[in-house]
Amino acid sequence: MGDYNGHHYYISNEKYSYWDAHNHVRSIDTSFRLVSIHSQGENSFIVMKERMVLGTDYPLWIGGTDTVNEGQFVWDDGTDFDYSNWCSGEPNNSYDSGEDYIMINYGGPGLWNDATNTGDDIFHYVFKVKKPSTPQVTPQVTPQFTPQVDIFPTLLNGDISDHINVNVTSPLHSKECKVWLNDSGGKMVLYNEFVSVENNKVHLPFMANGLYHGVVIIGEEKYRFKVVVVR
Repeated sequence: MGDYNGHHYYISNEKYSYWDAHNHVRSIDTSFRLVSIHSQGENSFIVMKERMVLGTDYPLWIGGTDTVNEGQFVWDDGTDFDYSNWCSGEPNNSYDSGEDYIMINYGGPGLWNDATNTGDDIFHYVFKVKKPSTPQVTPQVTPQFTPQVDIFPTLLNGDISDHINVNVTSPLHSKECKVWLNDSGGKMVLYNEFVSVENNKVHLPFMANGLYHGVVIIGEEKYRFKVVVVR
């Protein structure tokens, strides 16, 4: 979906009930949780990016529930519940089975509702992953251009995606390039080396659902990145 306030945001390819969404995001990586929202800006960002991805304001699961104490909503990731954007009259826990799970885009773009875990409430879900910190660079006396590397996509549909692109700026053309990918347990799943051009396509092996950590080395430059595989 994009980046906001130091996090990458992702939307599921398929629709799920709340608990199926809760379990599916953990199957990608055990550290992942449904998204928590802490400001109007973040709420609006998710709505805007969903329109770009899905084309409209479909309902989405986010990570808030009041399953422990009715009416006291908490975030699944343990962060403070310091923002809400309820639709008028919500939350109302109106069904006999109870409505304990927060969906967004109910009654208007970005508005929240408490929903059920029944088969009628089947939606895409959103999660976010904190971006790796960027190391500080000691300023040079003489300003210099720092070559850049762009790796995409970083969210892969494992059933149809068979490569990533490693794009480099001109100072890094014709340099020896090495690419590694390790799974979340540290096992190497990919190693490739080639002479870089502007657009470099790196073919991938079969990769199970999960978070992968990558490194690109071109000449004396080193770049780290993450890839998420879902099905």
